[in-house]
Amino acid sequence: MSMEKMAAKMELKELVDVFSNLADVKDAAGQGELFLPDGVLEFQMGFDGAIQNIVGREALVAAFAATINPCKAVYESVATPGHMASDCIGCRQCEKACPQHLPITNYLKQAVSMFE
Repeated sequence: MSMEKMAAKMELKELVDVFSNLADVKDAAGQGELFLPDGVLEFQMGFDGAIQNIVGREALVAAFAATINPCKAVYESVATPGHMASDCIGCRQCEKACPQHLPITNYLKQAVSMFE
């Protein structure tokens, strides 16, 4: 593989990593900035689905944001006063009891930044 091709692959990998990291923190506007104003996202839903396009940065940001809003709605439907992610005191007792050894305190911090 030529050095030019390897460099192009690395640039693409870095771009995908940035896009994925922005998706993880629910930053639709940041994801949109990775596209040109007239950029096109081509995708397929499922293995047999028709190929679809979203055209233009504004439409892309709206589509990305639409995936965030249902998550926020679910959080708001189950999080009640006294039972919010921001109520965590950071004692990590939940992590000590968790049979999967999940970093629950970190997840709660992320939930606060995304949903509260």
